[in-house]
Formats: sequence, structure tokens, C-alpha cells
Amino acid sequence: MVPLTLDFSRPLDEWTIHGSAVDCVATLLEAQEKIGLDGVGFTIYSLPPSPAERIEYMQMIAEEIVAPVTARIPANPEVRRV
Repeated sequence: MVPLTLDFSRPLDEWTIHGSAVDCVATLLEAQEKIGLDGVGFTIYSLPPSPAERIEYMQMIAEEIVAPVTARIPANPEVRRV
């Protein structure tokens, strides 16, 4: 786990996964392969203002990032998913 940063004192690459959906999927899969990553928490700072736009944005994250990554990571029966 890394400390949350809310200013520009540290480069984004040190504490976030960011970029296009393809970039995020590639980074997550690389982390799974290299360090055994088996879970991620999301904090999204760039949500659009309207509820409809937020729903669409979250749907994109689910379809274009979460689904492709979870499809490639074997399920661990000892890890409880919520």
C-alpha cells in the first residue's frame, strides 16, 4: 500500500494507475504477473458532474478495465470478494 497524495509533490506514476483503459489494464496485469497483485481499491477523482455521466463513467470502468483484468486473473478461493 502507498500513501495517498492529494497534491503534486509526488509524480502520479509513484502512487496511481492512470491513463486510458488499455493503459490501466496493462498496468494491472503487469502488476499481477510481477508482484502477485490480487486486488485493487478504486478512488476516482475525475468523476463527471451529472449523475447520468457518472453512471456512464463507472460502467466504462467496469466494462473496459475491471472485466478484462478479472477475466485474466485466476480466482483465489481464499480471498473473499465483495
